[in-house]
Amino acid sequence: MASVGWDKDIAELVREFTVFTQEDAFDAFEKSASDVATAIMQATPLGVSQAEGGTRGTLRNNWQIGRSVTGRVLNTPNPNKGRSYSDKKILGKLRGKKQGGIYTGQKSMYLFNNSPYVNVVEYGGYPKLVKRGTYLKKSKRYEIRSSKGFSKQSPHGMFRLGVNRFGRFFKNRYKIV
Repeated sequence: MASVGWDKDIAELVREFTVFTQEDAFDAFEKSASDVATAIMQATPLGVSQAEGGTRGTLRNNWQIGRSVTGRVLNTPNPNKGRSYSDKKILGKLRGKKQGGIYTGQKSMYLFNNSPYVNVVEYGGYPKLVKRGTYLKKSKRYEIRSSKGFSKQSPHGMFRLGVNRFGRFFKNRYKIV
């Protein structure tokens, strides 16, 4: 006579599955959050270079990631801010504490920019009809960098577009087989 049995504790199997699934989900979530932050930073206009009389990269460098929003404004340019900064600030930092193999007390993080003109770049607000534009010291001419009140480099903003891409980033990172 043949018999079939199950000698494993079902509760233990469910717990193991939950731990592995949660690890995979948190990995995908954190990497997707880093993807969003990087996309936002990289979509932020660089502005006028120092040679042209500006501070190229100051707006991009003002993107900050932290557990709380601070009032600190970063006045130094950093046109290359992106992936390495996002990964360093986000990966491994949203999970909370591990208890019994399960993460509890997940953490919140904020992506913020304290530049005085970030809202104008994101939502528009430049004059609709520009008379002269931005003066470029090097070439001694003016350049119009907006159209119909919006930045030409980022006419639809950068934050809203980046956040809207989270679902796509997450689906690419977290594949359920």
